[in-house]
Amino acid sequence: MIAVGTPTGIIAGWASPHDRGWWLLAAGGCAGLGTLLGLSWRGQPTGAAAATTAPDRPSPEGAQPGRVWNVPAPVRSFTGRGTQLAALREQLEAGQRAALVPAAALYGMGGIGKTQLARAYAHRYRDEYRLGWWIPAETPLTTTTALAELAVRLGAAAGLSQSQQLTYAREALAERYRWLLVFDNATDPAALEPFLPAVGNGHVLITSRTSAWHGLAEPTPVDLLPLNAAAELLRERSGDPDQQAAETLAEELGRLPLALEQAAAYASRQQLSLTGYLQVFRARRAELLARGQPLAYQGTVDAAYTLALDQLRQTEPAAVQLLQLCALLAPDGIPVGRLLDKPDLLPGPLADAAGDPMRRREVLGTLYQAALLTPDVDDTARLHRLVQTVALHRLPDQDRNELVSQAVELLAEFFPGQAWEPVTWPVCGRLLPHADGLVDHARQQRLATPALAELMHRMGVYVWTRGLGLTRARELDEQALAMRQRLYEGDHPDIARSLNNVGVVLTDLGDFGGARELFEQTLAMRKRLHEGDHWEIGLSLHNLAESLRELGEHARARELYEQALAMFQRMHEGDHPDIANTLTNLADDLRAQGEHARARELHEQALAMYRRLYGSDHPETAMTLGSLAEDLRGLGDYAGARELDEHALAMRRRLYTSDHPDIARSLTYLAEDLRGQGDHLRARELHEQALAMRQQLADRDAPTV
Repeated sequence: MIAVGTPTGIIAGWASPHDRGWWLLAAGGCAGLGTLLGLSWRGQPTGAAAATTAPDRPSPEGAQPGRVWNVPAPVRSFTGRGTQLAALREQLEAGQRAALVPAAALYGMGGIGKTQLARAYAHRYRDEYRLGWWIPAETPLTTTTALAELAVRLGAAAGLSQSQQLTYAREALAERYRWLLVFDNATDPAALEPFLPAVGNGHVLITSRTSAWHGLAEPTPVDLLPLNAAAELLRERSGDPDQQAAETLAEELGRLPLALEQAAAYASRQQLSLTGYLQVFRARRAELLARGQPLAYQGTVDAAYTLALDQLRQTEPAAVQLLQLCALLAPDGIPVGRLLDKPDLLPGPLADAAGDPMRRREVLGTLYQAALLTPDVDDTARLHRLVQTVALHRLPDQDRNELVSQAVELLAEFFPGQAWEPVTWPVCGRLLPHADGLVDHARQQRLATPALAELMHRMGVYVWTRGLGLTRARELDEQALAMRQRLYEGDHPDIARSLNNVGVVLTDLGDFGGARELFEQTLAMRKRLHEGDHWEIGLSLHNLAESLRELGEHARARELYEQALAMFQRMHEGDHPDIANTLTNLADDLRAQGEHARARELHEQALAMYRRLYGSDHPETAMTLGSLAEDLRGLGDYAGARELDEHALAMRRRLYTSDHPDIARSLTYLAEDLRGQGDHLRARELHEQALAMRQQLADRDAPTV
């Protein structure tokens, strides 16, 4: 909102849908119209109007006892903005004491309720104003017409030219007190500026879809409704008192006032409960966004955003492509900067814009100023979920298939290939929600590409490593495997990788027989693919040995571990993670056969190697600390084992910010140490913590539970 003359404020964001003819008029702009009419409201009259004295000039305010008012009241369901209204009033009142005209801007996305907020402000503080005038500002013509009508209401002769009427209105406002002008649905600050009064004791409010009001006002966002206010709006408008259903539906609709009004209107008309509407909405989201005319708005969510995208497509098609690409991802933390870093994987004309730093900024700026996309930290952005739905709904099937395929290529490129390494976890964690959303779209499109299989493969590794659910990791790995088996005939390195990963997850789920079968297939395939020593063959020897150890075949497991160790030592000079990992597992097998002293020796070698390799905290270091502690327990050194397990537990809690199977494992080991020292109560407490954590993380029938 802008207050001009004394206090100034702006409500900026999206206007309701309006005639597309605006864009032709806007090409000339209000500034051009003001020059044509000889008028500059923020300066002085120009040209012929400067020498024109308007007849019937109004007398001072004291002689004008009547109120002039045409500002419509807000809808009865307006709610949740009380604090915002009070803050705006306080800001405007404080501005009256300033030497310069202050400016405060409020902006937001389409359907956020800016027009209703302006109406509510005028209604709440109506007694503070003697004049209130509502000006549809979609085009220079509607703005001029409304101001000319105001001039007539203030005493100008109806037969005056529009130029004379506008001059009259400006001079009349300069001599009046306590007035409010509301310019609704303005688009271009430069175009509107000539119409804004320069002097007078009053306020001007502007609602707009753009945030680019610097120079006229300091932009401040109008946010989504708070959850309680959004739920209240749904209950009041629909007549359904179910608070839980109202809150759930409000969150599903993203707390967007236009969507809330539309949903409530449809539910009321169709005599649907809020729960019933939610069920239909989840199944037929895009259709419902086009149904149920809300009372507080001139169109539906679908109409508002479709119109905005149509207009944007004419002026900046690259921005529409970027918005559609973002619509395939999760709504928050969209890595727009990284998306634009790969022009070769983007569709044209977005690819051309991404390759030019200036054009890249222009494309992003267009979306930000239109409040279609909201900038966030670290070169990311946010996109409302309903905008996502509308942006994708109008895409032809062929275009959507191509876009999904391109997005998959991008994310497969960005998602770290070594997702088991802690250094990659921050990036993996930020990308995982976007990968999840994109994979859902790919499944709907029945997409099957090497890039999609690779993306699911990397997601599965991260989910397994971070303990985000063994069942989820298994699903991702099995889907990647099935896709690769369809894409490639016969042996292929990617098929072998997927077979291996499914086997690893089955091992953690306790299906050692199933894991053994997959590891045997993987080893045989890799021996056919590679001649001589190869790290993938060594890895398969190692993993097969682990499943055999769990099945009690210790002699055969030991033989395979020793083969893998010898292969890795031939391949690598000095320290290497493959050598350290194989030493650790060979030691575990020796311990299972009662050779605790030899196991301890190998675990100490592996631990020293990991510390040289990684330095600080690392999952493999923590794992080897636990294994060495188990050797000490077998040797009866519970105090030494407890010290190592406490060290491992502290390390794992630093590595994992929430529950994780490795933390549960350390709790279990530490409990064993305490029990060995006779502290059964404390041991029981730690076992209970570990049990609760494992039940939370894994299937209830998992062997660890």
